[in-house]
Amino acid sequence: MQTSNFHIRINCPVCGEAKNLQTLYSTSYQNETIKKHIVGFYSNQGGQIDYSVLEKENYSLIFCPSCRLVYQKSIPNSDLMFELYEKYINPEIKQNELSDNNKYSEEYFSLLRNEIKFLKSHCFQKSEKIKFLDYGMGCGLLCNEAQRQGMLSYGTELSPTRIKYAEEMGITVIDIDSIPDRFFDIINLSDVLEHVADPMDTAEILVKKLKPQGLLRISVPGDPNILSNIKKFKGVVFNDWRFNCVAPLEHINCFHYETLQYISKKTGLSLIGSLDFINPAASIKNPISRFKYIIKKHVLKNKYLKKSTNLVFRYL
Repeated sequence: MQTSNFHIRINCPVCGEAKNLQTLYSTSYQNETIKKHIVGFYSNQGGQIDYSVLEKENYSLIFCPSCRLVYQKSIPNSDLMFELYEKYINPEIKQNELSDNNKYSEEYFSLLRNEIKFLKSHCFQKSEKIKFLDYGMGCGLLCNEAQRQGMLSYGTELSPTRIKYAEEMGITVIDIDSIPDRFFDIINLSDVLEHVADPMDTAEILVKKLKPQGLLRISVPGDPNILSNIKKFKGVVFNDWRFNCVAPLEHINCFHYETLQYISKKTGLSLIGSLDFINPAASIKNPISRFKYIIKKHVLKNKYLKKSTNLVFRYL
């Protein structure tokens, strides 16, 4: 259903459930608390926001008990979504930040290196033959690392500013519809599914582009405690990091481990593992944080796997 600049999702966008959906929280975008949060957030991104396009809509969170997805019922349509990432968020500011390597820690670049190493180690192709796609690559940092490690690197992106930056690094930017099925050995899908109107459709399209035994990495913001936090705080606290996974307008889908497992079963994927604990413990400088990391990685591995929304699957 379409209303002005918004699309109303009647069914669960992952499993299609329509009957047993639960409304967790709902408020008008005219609510001063949410308005202050949104205006402040996008002002900090250097963009320009026309709040009048939001005022007739509601921010409503829906829970689907069938697949455990929490999602926003009213979401920006494709035109407003483009404005969101090209005007509300100024992509040139992000590009300038990327040009300054001091903005990024060595730990961050180490994480990128280790992510590619992990994916490469589970791929049955030699490095120089691996076709790697980062779907929704942003400015192409992970693509660049895959290329640096010898892979044939491709990326997709909607933002012209980000595309230009990636191309300057030598990344091959493609339109996914122009690529034949069973083409890629590895597809990275990080920080994308939380933003799209139909995450199941996106996953199905990408799985078709994977070769048999190919890898799909899905990483999305999620919180296994989101239901209890909404109940505890009697709603959403917009400036609290615990509610970032349901951020208005942007994080329109909030995933659970079980949601990703549902997607994997429907698309013929088999879980390999999580990328949550791939950095060496020695890379964590704070001794207390390092100790907690070691415990989670080695002692409580299975427990934390089932809380993870940063997973790698193989297409069988």
